Amino acid sequence: MKLKFDQVQNIVLKNPHKKNIDFGKEKARKLMLHLHGHGMDGAIKHSTYFANKDLFEEQKKYAISNKDVFGRLLQQEDMVYTARGGSSYFSLGQTNEDRMNELLANVRFGMSLRKWVRNFAHQAYRCDPMGIILMETEVAGVDPEGDMNEPNTYPTYKSIFSIYDYETNGRNLEYVCFRLKAEECREYGINDTDIKDMPDDQETEYFRIIDDNNDMVVKRGNDIVTIVNAANMAQPNPIPNKWGVTPGFVISDLMLYNDSDKFVSPLELVVELADSFLEDRSVRNLQKKYHGFAKAVEPLLRCSRCNGAKTIDGAPCPECTPPGAKEGTGFKFKTKPSDVARFPIEDLENGFDWRKYFGYVTPDIESWNKQDMSLEDLEELMEMTYWGTVRMQRPKPAQDKSKGGDAITATESNSNQAPKIARLNMTADWVEKTENAIAWFIGKYWFPDTFKKPAITLGREYILDTPDDLMDKYVTLRSKGAPDFTLDEALEKYYHARYNTNPIMLQKYLKMLDVEPFPHLSIVQAKGIITEFKDYSAKLYFGEWANTVPDIKWVTLKADVLKVELAKYMEAKGLTEPTPAAVPVK
Repeated sequence: MKLKFDQVQNIVLKNPHKKNIDFGKEKARKLMLHLHGHGMDGAIKHSTYFANKDLFEEQKKYAISNKDVFGRLLQQEDMVYTARGGSSYFSLGQTNEDRMNELLANVRFGMSLRKWVRNFAHQAYRCDPMGIILMETEVAGVDPEGDMNEPNTYPTYKSIFSIYDYETNGRNLEYVCFRLKAEECREYGINDTDIKDMPDDQETEYFRIIDDNNDMVVKRGNDIVTIVNAANMAQPNPIPNKWGVTPGFVISDLMLYNDSDKFVSPLELVVELADSFLEDRSVRNLQKKYHGFAKAVEPLLRCSRCNGAKTIDGAPCPECTPPGAKEGTGFKFKTKPSDVARFPIEDLENGFDWRKYFGYVTPDIESWNKQDMSLEDLEELMEMTYWGTVRMQRPKPAQDKSKGGDAITATESNSNQAPKIARLNMTADWVEKTENAIAWFIGKYWFPDTFKKPAITLGREYILDTPDDLMDKYVTLRSKGAPDFTLDEALEKYYHARYNTNPIMLQKYLKMLDVEPFPHLSIVQAKGIITEFKDYSAKLYFGEWANTVPDIKWVTLKADVLKVELAKYMEAKGLTEPTPAAVPVK
């Protein structure tokens, strides 16, 4: 949308989409509470029917956020960024294609586009769905050597709390308006005595509006909106929009079916469950603090100071007199382990049971266990709601072998991965769309005449099994005589799971799989199958040679080069093929 100035005035003066912005802020506050613990002071509600004021204050004091719960819930979603496969293509010709890949390898803070999306955009997708990704452009200037710099463009995350107004068309923006704070005005170099001494975070009467045509700063005063004179700023105003479209988009792609101007988080379905978990855990924690200390039970022991007389020399006994009382009680307020409770010997002879008078009242452990199980059930329900399955099902009577039940079969266990893969694919779809949108702005900025459309895809081969499970599958396939390409795939999956956090070792073992002759044969099997002496010797001494190769060589050298080095190693050993034994002629 190319705004006319009367439309700009209307946006600044009337804030026409305020309801949508307020909706986004409300959603973001709730999600920031659960994912990052922001706003915990007001998170716990006072149930006056069950807790008095003092108890409620303690409940709030010891409540903890749901950060750990969502950390566990979302941990596996990182597989979207580590799955095998994927590609990127921009139809620019080899030279510009390489240049485009260089640009995407460092879009902001030294991060690649994928890493930036993972660290910033994806976090905002979860907790600030109606925030935006906005492309910013560096200000043109002269470097220390006197040369004009070439301004770069880069993606930024703008929180919904920083946005004054915007209009959407799907995820695309028709325009976006920000109300500038004093610090931002000073960064723009705005010369205004009214903001000189303002705190950095105080809102001003200056607004930044970006549409398809311009990026401009205006000022509101006395219900009048004026464009700020460029002479009162450190940069031109307005700045022409190089793209011809508003250079940003809404973070979330989950549009409400009954209101296309509003977007929600992928975690929307678990928010109410998270509210319940937060409240229930605060009650459990309070219960433990309130009843967690065993209470001693003992009869009143005579005060050793006044010997039960309540006074000493006519004055209240200082050991057993309550504050403000005129005389003591004659009994100890507090006892020590060294205090002795004496009873007549005849009481003992008559079967005196001291346990009736001394002991501890312990907390109700069964209730605690029920509370803990309830929280576990609630967390499991959140996981089931988000993923469609759970990672680890607790044993049920029918599945407990000790009680005659059957364990979960491999087929049943694997079938639970289907909804998880579907959930990961939904996230991968969002990542692809977001990366392509940012890449389009970057490509159009640097190659306005030749750039058409990016084609970035993510891999979808997720490693959902544990390394031990994948090794078991590989061994089973090998024992059943599966073809080599199937065994290669199974072993590669194992390596990806085993060395997921160690890329150097991952590259090493994948390269070893390519270099080792007949990698799926044991030495005993190889002796009976491999007929070529050189091939068998290379198989036999491969492990010995591999231990001499530094890890960096496994990563940097190609498989063909390493195969040549293996052959040289075998030549240096001077091995000769033994002469076949003579077979007697009958």
